[in-house]
Amino acid sequence: MNRLSKTEPIGILTRWNESAYFDFIFQNGTSKPDDWDRGNVSRGNAFLRVTNIEQLLALPVTRLVLLILKDEVIRQKLENNNERIEWFYSRQRPAISPAFSYIRYQFIASGLFTRYLLEEGGEEFNRLINDDLQIDYAFLDQFGINRAEVRSILIRLGAKESFDELLPEAIYSILRAIPGKDREQRGRSTQTIYKLALDSLEKQNSKFPVPSDIPFLQKRVQTKAISRWRKSITLTIVSCPGASWTPCRCSIFRKEAEKTRWKNILELKA
Repeated sequence: MNRLSKTEPIGILTRWNESAYFDFIFQNGTSKPDDWDRGNVSRGNAFLRVTNIEQLLALPVTRLVLLILKDEVIRQKLENNNERIEWFYSRQRPAISPAFSYIRYQFIASGLFTRYLLEEGGEEFNRLINDDLQIDYAFLDQFGINRAEVRSILIRLGAKESFDELLPEAIYSILRAIPGKDREQRGRSTQTIYKLALDSLEKQNSKFPVPSDIPFLQKRVQTKAISRWRKSITLTIVSCPGASWTPCRCSIFRKEAEKTRWKNILELKA
């Protein structure tokens, strides 16, 4: 399987050659020297890269995870980076030690795993939040790979450990896609997802406008639960068994959410 991956060193002649990579590392844990923007990289810098990254990204996700965990070169670059950036400004400056290898940057920049959530939940829950990126743990177990190893490498590939790490746009994208995946429409997992989403947006103090096309489960029923949750009615109806998905503007939800920044809606968790 390792023959599927191809790696080779690339020489970096100037900091403009790989400006996107340099921007990425300085935005993600690597200290940017004061004179970096006026300096340049030294000749002889070389990073290892995957030359057929697009071919690897096209593999079924479980087989890609297997390849990464069994490929010693790629796995080492994901778990421990020993690459250094030699640079100068008027004179040679101390080398920069990037928190991310170039290969790890390649995978994260692809965006394949950056919206994958590692929230604990059942099969239905994970199917609703993780698009088609379903990991076959039983298959990986045949190769001696356990869930802890998979979780660790997925985080290295850009996966998020919770909703709190997602930007508001990504959270709303997950909510928007649920109707197409919620075949049984029981509402149990969807209720959990909406609670997690709202909780995260409140923690982020999100001021991102609530999209008008977020669909909710709708069902008119006369119950004390509906009246008890009043302003949280959009979440209450999400949990109604047997309801059907319809796109709606949810003006009440939007108005109350924008006015209170989720505070009243989160009261349903009490």
